[in-house]
Amino acid sequence: MKSFLRERCVRLHSLKPVAVLGKGVSGLACARLLEHLHIPYEIFDQNGSQLPKNIQQFALCIFSPGFSPYHPWLKSFYKARILCVNELDFAVTYLENPLIAVTGTNGKTSVTECLSQIFLQQGQPVLAVGNNGDALSNVVLQGISWDTYLLCEVSSFQAWGLKYLVPSQVLWTNLSSDHLNYHRSFSHYLRSKAHLARRCLEGGGRVFLGPSLQKLLRAGLHHPHAHFIPVPTANDRHWVQQFPLKFSVGQLENFHMLKYFCEFNKIPLRVLEYCLHRFKQPSHRLHKVRTIRRVEFWEDSKATNLHALQAALDSFKNCPNVHWILGGQSKGEFLDDYVKIFEKYPNVQKIYLIGATGPHLYTLFLKHTSIRAACILSASLENIFKALRVGDEKAAIVFSPGFASWDQFENYAERGAYFETLVAQMRESENVMRP
Repeated sequence: MKSFLRERCVRLHSLKPVAVLGKGVSGLACARLLEHLHIPYEIFDQNGSQLPKNIQQFALCIFSPGFSPYHPWLKSFYKARILCVNELDFAVTYLENPLIAVTGTNGKTSVTECLSQIFLQQGQPVLAVGNNGDALSNVVLQGISWDTYLLCEVSSFQAWGLKYLVPSQVLWTNLSSDHLNYHRSFSHYLRSKAHLARRCLEGGGRVFLGPSLQKLLRAGLHHPHAHFIPVPTANDRHWVQQFPLKFSVGQLENFHMLKYFCEFNKIPLRVLEYCLHRFKQPSHRLHKVRTIRRVEFWEDSKATNLHALQAALDSFKNCPNVHWILGGQSKGEFLDDYVKIFEKYPNVQKIYLIGATGPHLYTLFLKHTSIRAACILSASLENIFKALRVGDEKAAIVFSPGFASWDQFENYAERGAYFETLVAQMRESENVMRP
């Protein structure tokens, strides 16, 4: 299958160019690889570019992850019966390295980074690629050795259209509603992830599936090499508590899965434990920024969906006085689900609502009389801090917004950094404040 695509490019490049859709990181990396291979191409971007009327002039279409399966440009290529592949598929045809894919709604980055440390501890060359590393096309250009393991964080945007990439193993952490504006339905989002897993199983590989996936996939993904990780027991939770990961309940299942991965791959448990003792949480995942008097400020800007929000809420279920900052840009979620989830957490005393979803969420919270938390609609994070009064009462102020950042920030990292700046400014203030 890989050789087919390579041969097609070699055979046709002298006659027809390749169309590259997207001028982002993956699109530009793909263009560099095509130049290196002396294959002519034309690159098109959704911002300003227009496809030519005669697309039959192209031998192949390579599209970036930003192009959903419903994009009219892709539909045009499909209708013209021109082979369409994404950047991962194209680049992998020039690589023979073993590839382990990590996917899921949450935890992909943490699992990928920890896996990388596990392999390095054993002296195994490894390289992170995909969402959490370099574009795969750039890896081809680097000319890495054949025995280097590729750890590829694969999003649903990349998984749905795969034709050539066959992972040797897949770690699928979890799944909850996300990116519905891209996939248009939860079923397509689920099928996209499942497509990656099936490609691995059909290629003789092994798939590890988190506990939350059992109800969704037990019947549809029945295979002797599909391992559904059981729900962590009390002993499992006790095992995790020895590591510096107590701040995130959501990490428990992720590292529980890594334990199973190591067992199946005959990696000594001590290697995993060594890595977990030294593991550093990815930036802008749930962590304490600082404490002012008896009030703790926590930042979790990377929580951009309901599953991540619930994981953060679970982390504070034993804290009696919690103030939550919620809201941002919707990705097609059902906002009512975000409101209902707070019914399970009566310890949340105040909910500050921000961003594009703020007004709608505010209306929904007012209708749910079973939620006793005081709801405050605010135009921005800055406005919240201007009105905030922190005193000697023990409390936790948690910024785990549950939505994307694009309405007010460039990305979740910028949003998280701004929150931490506001906390720092409050620490420097001489005001005596009370919640």
